[in-house]
Amino acid sequence: MEDTDAPSQASRHWVVYDIGGDRRHLAEGRSSKARTEDLPHGFNDFGNLHYDGPDQHPGGKPHTYRFRLAALGIANLPIGPEPDALVVWQAARENMLGEAELIGTYG
Repeated sequence: MEDTDAPSQASRHWVVYDIGGDRRHLAEGRSSKARTEDLPHGFNDFGNLHYDGPDQHPGGKPHTYRFRLAALGIANLPIGPEPDALVVWQAARENMLGEAELIGTYG
């Protein structure tokens, strides 16, 4: 998940990877600052290994958030433990079969 309206550049709030092909959903009701089940997480742009949800400044304009999901031709990305979000996405792009995107506005 990334904020495409961040002041300097896209700000990545969350990255989860190596999600099995048999999985049909992620658990609902997980709060911000929580890890998602037992899935591996990478460092987001806040330096955290968990989901940091949208956070609009008082009086600020709405922000656009992009969620991307990649279908890969491999079961596990060839990356070390706890990589940053950019490393995860770069490795995913090298092994990508398809991509889906959901865009939403918060604020």
